[in-house]
Amino acid sequence: MECGRCHHLCNEGANYCEKCGQPLWPGERRPPLDPGRTAERQVGDRKTTPIWVFILGGCGCLLVMAAIVGIIAAIAIPSLLRSRMSANEAAAAGALRTIVGAQTDFNNAADPHCFASSLKTLAEPDAGGAAHISAELGQGQMKGYAFEIIAGPDPCWQYTATAVPIAYQVSGVRSFTVDATGIIRGEDAHGAVPGPDAPEVR
Repeated sequence: MECGRCHHLCNEGANYCEKCGQPLWPGERRPPLDPGRTAERQVGDRKTTPIWVFILGGCGCLLVMAAIVGIIAAIAIPSLLRSRMSANEAAAAGALRTIVGAQTDFNNAADPHCFASSLKTLAEPDAGGAAHISAELGQGQMKGYAFEIIAGPDPCWQYTATAVPIAYQVSGVRSFTVDATGIIRGEDAHGAVPGPDAPEVR
């Protein structure tokens, strides 16, 4: 067996060249060296893995990662959406309580006594320069809900304040209402104003 590096004739069955220590291929005879190429390069020639194998492997890893991200998103996003809607609903009910308190203060300060007929009126500064509700609530939209004051048959003593989700099942599910009694009621009214028999919200 001829060593492919130094051309030394080695014993059959030897694993390494006795002269230079080059590993030998049992049962094979290395081709003679090409003068135009170095011995080291010819000895190091091996069958290389095609590049498309690495490309396919990388694509496969990306697909697996995308699938994992999709599964995590499918679990996490609905939970986050429910949490946000619950927070918006709680904020809407709290805003109606704010409106009830603002109406009481407005009525006590008015001469003659009368409730405000709109959110805009409650957001305007009174004689002392203070507004009864925030400017944001006075605009009628806050935390994914739309608010409104509706005057009753006796506008000075009756009113209804409502809060409905701007985007049903996205910004909120339940709708809320309150009147001069101060009792807040809420239910899933599919984005509409709840009826007078809706459950009381405590």
